[in-house]
Amino acid sequence: MKINEVYLKGQDQVSGWNDPNKIIIHHPEFNGSVQELNDVMRNMGYAMIGYNYYVRKDGTVWKGRPDNVTSANCYGQNNHSLGVCFEGDYNKDKDMPKAQFNAGVELIKYLKSKYKISEVNGHKHYYNTDCPGKNFPLSRMLSAVKSNDSSTNHSSELVSQHGKCIVIVDKLNIREKPSTSSRVVGSYLRGESVYYDYYVDNEGYRWISWVGASGKRRYMAVRILATNKKYGNCV
Repeated sequence: MKINEVYLKGQDQVSGWNDPNKIIIHHPEFNGSVQELNDVMRNMGYAMIGYNYYVRKDGTVWKGRPDNVTSANCYGQNNHSLGVCFEGDYNKDKDMPKAQFNAGVELIKYLKSKYKISEVNGHKHYYNTDCPGKNFPLSRMLSAVKSNDSSTNHSSELVSQHGKCIVIVDKLNIREKPSTSSRVVGSYLRGESVYYDYYVDNEGYRWISWVGASGKRRYMAVRILATNKKYGNCV
């Protein structure tokens, strides 16, 4: 999936360690960019944003605090959790936009697969708070995260590998199956990036794979195996 990254003030100052075994869902009671939320939390005395990921109402996902340092998202859980924060104030906001909901589900599924995490819940489950808000669709989101879990939704040909791939050609198609004859369901453009959790070699191509917002696994060819010609830089 696509996780946007920008420089955030204070990111060079954070330290400590994190061995996440759970994902904690939040709302910030705030509307704005990840940079603006970072500034708000810095003004509150934090080195930088306390959440690891920020899901905006338009469905874009932004990287916050690095995963491997001590987080600042839930008292007593900051060395064993990833904080996923959803833009808005869900004590006041009545409905979550579909784009935000789907992006959040896709992100949480990706993180569950990457870190082998099974536990996901709202902030209020771990601390005396109403976060992520009385109108947050928490039960519906937890049910969606559990459906079509990527850990049981792949063939024996898939090889587990977590990484990020940056497109280095004008456009790469996203397909339903690892085949050039499979239906195209989307695309990434030059310079855009996607996080993946599996790869498979098929039809002479290296295909990376991830679970999309629909809960279905997606595929993208990133290299010709015989010539090593690359369509994407994967790390």
